[in-house]
Amino acid sequence: MTEERAHQQARVYAVRALSELDALGLPPTPPNFTVWFAAHAGNLPDLARQIERLKAAGPIDQGTADSLYARFIAEQPERANLAETSARMLATLNGVRDAVGAAGDDAERYGQTLQTFGDSPLEDTEQMRRRLDAVMAETRAMAEANKALQERLDRSAKEIDSLRENLVTLKREASHDALTGLANRKAFDRTLAEHLHQLRHKPGFLCLVMLDVDHFKAFNDTHGHQMGDQVLKLVGHTLKTSIDAASLAARYGGEEFAVILPDRPLARAREVAEAIRRAVAEKNLTNRRTGKTLGRITLSAGVAEYILGETGEQMIARADKALYVAKAQGRNRVVAQNELDPAHLTG
Repeated sequence: MTEERAHQQARVYAVRALSELDALGLPPTPPNFTVWFAAHAGNLPDLARQIERLKAAGPIDQGTADSLYARFIAEQPERANLAETSARMLATLNGVRDAVGAAGDDAERYGQTLQTFGDSPLEDTEQMRRRLDAVMAETRAMAEANKALQERLDRSAKEIDSLRENLVTLKREASHDALTGLANRKAFDRTLAEHLHQLRHKPGFLCLVMLDVDHFKAFNDTHGHQMGDQVLKLVGHTLKTSIDAASLAARYGGEEFAVILPDRPLARAREVAEAIRRAVAEKNLTNRRTGKTLGRITLSAGVAEYILGETGEQMIARADKALYVAKAQGRNRVVAQNELDPAHLTG
């Protein structure tokens, strides 16, 4: 999605949030706006579903709205920036509304002055002069009001552009791991669930690769956490450059990574995993600050293919079992589910 498209969608979400709050009879306070903006933006699908359930059950009062904010926004620290940005956007929109309203009042007063000038008969030149002075004064006031409105709209446009950029950034931060730049666990869970949902309606191939950095704790203990972070970044970069746009690479947790590979049978997915493993193993690590050679790191990987009707948890568990076997067989290798002993496929 282009940045301009993302900006347009942010504006649409803001308008929808305000419209729904108005329809529900709820005030557009910053907390309320944040809740409904997040629901319409699709950032929090559980929140959106809860709102729909509440609407179906009856009117939503302010107490219920407060509970939604507390549960889905306030209790989640990573959403604090979203709440702050939503509040700023709401304040800007309210400022525009007030400025336009004030300009409307000025225009109405100006129209009344012109109406008075035309409706009342003139008795002498002095009376005409006074009326012309009044019209001129109102004209100058109207010009100043329009100038002030234009300046206010210009400032608001800049502020809204800034907020749009913030929302694009926040959306990315909410779905990406800060260290590696890969998708985070939440984005992984959401993407896997979406693929499984599609496959239940339109069968096809889907594979999952679970990867783990071998002996990572020992590396951290020996070379320090900063060098450990560099290793994770290297793995993240290798994953990103080893897959196509339809696939997703994620940091699953700690030194464990995951790759979702749609439209690939097991054999091809294993080839991708092997290419990743080989690319990482071929890199010789060096401490750039000291010039000291740190040796090489390796990955172990397990590959699973989707079985119709299974859950995401079952698929992940099977890939994890293959990963466990790869570790047990000596590490720095790839094991696919068809290479497992049947005993590893149960329980």
